[in-house]
Amino acid sequence: MDAAKFAFDRKDYKTASTKAQASYATLSDISEFAPLPGKYTVRLIPERRDCLWRIAEYGFVYNNPLKWPVLYEANKRTFKDPSNPNLIYPGQVLVIPSIKGETREGMWNPNKTYQSLAK
Repeated sequence: MDAAKFAFDRKDYKTASTKAQASYATLSDISEFAPLPGKYTVRLIPERRDCLWRIAEYGFVYNNPLKWPVLYEANKRTFKDPSNPNLIYPGQVLVIPSIKGETREGMWNPNKTYQSLAK
């Protein structure tokens, strides 16, 4: 970046552009966010109980509560009553399938920062 700024200050715009593009390419390889999780453990939240609607609403899941049926279809075989999507329990592990080709891996960790999925 310093070389790009130096070239820009000298009005050498071609070199400045080349150096800036190289810097951008290097910086774009750095990921400050954890990969999106592939699994989520249902929590008991007194003020706002976990349900498929709310879980789908989390930015690291789908950032859209209307996507709850995706969670339901992917996990209904693991439900105590597969015909009732409202019966999920704290400690139950849900698989979060990819819906936009995003990479998902591992279990959700509340101590990590995840980039929200675009709406």
